[in-house]
Amino acid sequence: AAAAAGGSSSSSSRQPWPNPNPKRRIRRSEYMEDALAPTALVRTSAAWIMSRAEHVTVDMEKLKELAGICLGYLGDSEDKAWDDEGLHYTADAADNGPLTAQFLFVVDAINFCFWPCPQLEYAELVGALKAQLEKDPAALDADRLAQLREEELASWYTAIGVELPELAERTRCLRQLGVVLRRDFGGLALNLVRAAGNSAVELVHLITGKLPAFRDESMYRGRQVFFYKRAQILVADLWGAYGKSRAAGDGPCAFPDIAELTTFADYRVPQVLRHVGVLKYDDELSRRVDAREEVRAGSDEEVELRAATIMAVEHLRQEIATQGPSLISAEVDWILWCYGEERRDAIGPHHRCLSIFY
Repeated sequence: AAAAAGGSSSSSSRQPWPNPNPKRRIRRSEYMEDALAPTALVRTSAAWIMSRAEHVTVDMEKLKELAGICLGYLGDSEDKAWDDEGLHYTADAADNGPLTAQFLFVVDAINFCFWPCPQLEYAELVGALKAQLEKDPAALDADRLAQLREEELASWYTAIGVELPELAERTRCLRQLGVVLRRDFGGLALNLVRAAGNSAVELVHLITGKLPAFRDESMYRGRQVFFYKRAQILVADLWGAYGKSRAAGDGPCAFPDIAELTTFADYRVPQVLRHVGVLKYDDELSRRVDAREEVRAGSDEEVELRAATIMAVEHLRQEIATQGPSLISAEVDWILWCYGEERRDAIGPHHRCLSIFY
């Protein structure tokens, strides 16, 4: 399986890429006080934006009601399982095998901009990739990704009746992933994960440092701000697939600092937050969202929308903890996303933004 994921004809002699410093383990406290850690940059960016926001606000009273909804959604489990529906490829995750990581890196490399194609939802995005990998374990090999053609990627989706939007950008993102994995990590995404020394925060740092397509940054009133949606959701997916059921440190994705991740500011979560009254838009932004007009990437409205989502979930997580179990932001995100997916035809529209970041 490792050879299949890492290369084609040349992969049989390829050895696992070693952790450059296997004795080093990132302690949570190292990043708790590090203002330059990527997850800290996301939180401070969101707080700074919302202290100046003019188009989006957060209703703190409604957050208390939403906390009750989230607890009701959890039921008696006090836990939200990752991938309840079995959408993802995870066949070798229990053994810390490489294919699941390869699959998740590919998924989150193109996990953006669904709305231009009404037939495309997350289940379709993931399902087509899973089908390719199950048919051919070398389908997501780094060498093949590095040479991927638009026509080939498109064919994976036309087979299920989907015309993949932003095809050129998605192909570019996958080719970039293939080149970087082949050049720096022996072809294996799991080697990139191991290089993070069992730290979720360090892995976000590595992903955004090595893969420019994951550098989800913007400008707001002359200041650089950070969101890192796809990098963070990739780390959470790896944790969900490999590490969530394990003790911290037991395997490359059992991250002791997983709680440092923020929510993943995209379409569905702010849609849900607005539906339940937590997010309030000004009149013009409300009109544009309801009319399904595009909100320009990098505009004040779009940046505030994403920042408000992050801050709302941070406060929601704290409110849930006062009423029930202590959840991390990624778990709260999963609850809200699932809640929204189940009701997507019954709640108001989400904002539309043409972006490779979400």
